Amino acid sequence: EEVEWRFAPRPDFGPECPNCNSELVEQKDPRNVEQDRASGRCRSCGEEMEVEAVVECFVKASFEWDDYVSVKETGEGVLFGCPSCMRETYVSDDLCGYCGYKMWKDD
Repeated sequence: EEVEWRFAPRPDFGPECPNCNSELVEQKDPRNVEQDRASGRCRSCGEEMEVEAVVECFVKASFEWDDYVSVKETGEGVLFGCPSCMRETYVSDDLCGYCGYKMWKDD
């Protein structure tokens, strides 16, 4: 099953294992479709990853290059620290890609 992410990850990028840097990270429950339950396991070294680590790694892998280019060209990145969940996250439609918090209030 495909996880329903709150952000649009690149299909050719996935999380790296924080232990061995392998890209062979899979969901513990392959039937899961919820981002909030997407814990993982490295097929290479067996390291287990909690949901928070999987999402952060996925965000970093998907948007690290976009963030670099954006900072270089505009001085502002595309990854932000969320004041609600305290995670570095991608923001889409003003919502935190991790917890759904509305980042910027309408005037």
